[in-house]
Amino acid sequence: MYIYPVTYSPINFKANERFVADKNGHLAYKTTTYWFRTDTDWDRLNNFLCDKYKNVNKVNVISHACSNGMEPYSFAMHMKLFHGSDADKFLPVTAKDIDKGNILIAKRGFYETEERNLYQLDIFTRGKYRNFLDFAYMSGLLYPDAVMLRPNEKLRKCVNFEQGDIFKDIENMPRKNTVLFCKNFWPYLKDEQREELAKKLGEHFDKTCVIITGDYDDIRSNAHELLKKNGFRQYPIRNVWQKFD
Repeated sequence: MYIYPVTYSPINFKANERFVADKNGHLAYKTTTYWFRTDTDWDRLNNFLCDKYKNVNKVNVISHACSNGMEPYSFAMHMKLFHGSDADKFLPVTAKDIDKGNILIAKRGFYETEERNLYQLDIFTRGKYRNFLDFAYMSGLLYPDAVMLRPNEKLRKCVNFEQGDIFKDIENMPRKNTVLFCKNFWPYLKDEQREELAKKLGEHFDKTCVIITGDYDDIRSNAHELLKKNGFRQYPIRNVWQKFD
């Protein structure tokens, strides 16, 4: 299997894509980033988090492999819209990616959004995404039915972007009351790296913490089995993991 680098255009702010080929060089699958990815049940997830941490003053939310920032922004928007003052304990999100280009795009904050993803934004925010995203007018869009969106200042304050390597960062993450998004990058790791990462997560975090993975991690790697091996259980929501004694 060969994993091609992330492709993006810092000039035109195109969406990020990564292509994975099999050993014969044929396309095996590709991933892309978009608003409110469907491998997370956002309503159930955030209701669950607010209930789990109802007696906690501060929750540390970290998003690794955050790509161009759409996912941490999706989380922040949903929290702010539907959980009022309870959302404050989860924000700002610390969003990191090993790729400097991704962090550059996230900090610039221009997102070309296709009509179908605009509809998704509308559904998940109950039509209120304009509370956080402004329309920006730019020429040279990739898709004929696309629009350019830009987070407003209120949303930008909800996410802090910086470059980071999860293998180096784990030891510095709070051991308690941490929610870690580590989605859809496990297939890109070598077998021994996946084992090392799952072991580190199991040793570092206790049962007050939550790990969130993605569908690709399960379909294209053994990430879920490794998490189980290291003390995590997928409960009560798909791709949401807790540590149990």
